[in-house]
Amino acid sequence: MNQKVVLVLRILLGLAMVGFGAGKFFNSPPQAEAMGEGMYTIMNVLYSPFMLMIGVLEILSGLALLVGKFIPVALTLSIAIMFNAFMLHIFYDPKNFLFSLIFLILGIVCVYAHKEKFKVYLSA
Repeated sequence: MNQKVVLVLRILLGLAMVGFGAGKFFNSPPQAEAMGEGMYTIMNVLYSPFMLMIGVLEILSGLALLVGKFIPVALTLSIAIMFNAFMLHIFYDPKNFLFSLIFLILGIVCVYAHKEKFKVYLSA
């Protein structure tokens, strides 16, 4: 894969992770009008210190992706968070799942682009 494309994708993913993580510190609890009833209930339960911890992990992994250090660890954290967000949207707010799917695919493409760094984890 072209290194410039990989760099652009990694920077986009890093900026998104930093933005989503910072949003957890500055946004108020979610509004019921913006999501379905099930998603609103789940988000109110999760809107606690647990969500702030996720925000810290998103910021740290996003900064690591932007700087280009610890890329396998940053992608592992990012993919785990994005997969959980995607599944949450699929089950509780299916009409708004597209944005989480786009970033999940972006993360998977970045993992594929750095697959040589993940071979150690995937070997038996």
